[in-house]
Amino acid sequence: MVGSDGKDFCSGSPYKVFCTQCLKSTVANEDISIIKKEWNEHLN
Repeated sequence: MVGSDGKDFCSGSPYKVFCTQCLKSTVANEDISIIKKEWNEHLN
């Protein structure tokens, strides 16, 4: 999960999930609960 800088979680909201192995990422840049839901429901 990355923060607003796109590199580090510590940079803060809005967050995005990005997989370095398969290169999938969430569309939303939102708070943690929204991107977790998107990742779990739509990308797995």
